[in-house]
Order: sequence, then structure tokens, then C-alpha cells
Amino acid sequence: EEEKRERERMRIESKAAEEVRAGAARLQEHNDSLAALVESQGRELDAAKVRLVALERSKQQAEALLAEALAQQEQGGADAVPARPLLESEECAVCMVQPRTHALLNCGHRCVCQGCAQDIV
Repeated sequence: EEEKRERERMRIESKAAEEVRAGAARLQEHNDSLAALVESQGRELDAAKVRLVALERSKQQAEALLAEALAQQEQGGADAVPARPLLESEECAVCMVQPRTHALLNCGHRCVCQGCAQDIV
């Protein structure tokens, strides 16, 4: 009788240990999945920060060009032309970091880099 109880206790402990190991494995899988998600979100956040900086830079450039055009209009009348072309930059119009290498079909202008072109499409 004592031996029978001992075998039953060992069976229960073994089953409990097996359930704990299985639970730990599931927990590790969830942890790995969350770590991958956090890493992915971090990369997306970094890319968004780069785009935000590029947009801010583009906004500043546009404001400067507008101010220049307005000043020239005031000095030379309504037909005054800005001293430099509006699209003189060779940088991607989206990220403002990489060189322009790809054209968009609708307008045909080479205005974005490969990475931004892939993001747009």
C-alpha cells in the first residue's frame, strides 16, 4: 500500500513537472515572439523618425524658397522668377537622405530613392 502511494505520488510529480516544462516552453515562445515584435516596432519607429526629420527639413526648405520667391516678387513685380529652381536637390523627396534613383509612373519625375519607392508601391 505504501509502495502504491509512492508510485502515485511520483507519477503526479512527474506529470506536474512535465506540465511546468510545457508551460515554460510556451512562455518562452511568447517571449521570443514579443521580443521580435518589439524589435520590428523599434525599426519602424526609427524609420518614422528619419521620415519625420526629412519632412521637417523639406518643410523648412519649402518655407525658405517661398520666402525667397515672395521677396523677389516684392522687388521685381508679379512676374519675378526665383533665383534657383525649386527642385534643385538630388536627394530623395521622401527621406531626403538617399539620392533620387526612381521615377513615379504618374508624373515620370525621378524623385525618390529605391527604398522609398518600395515603400510607396
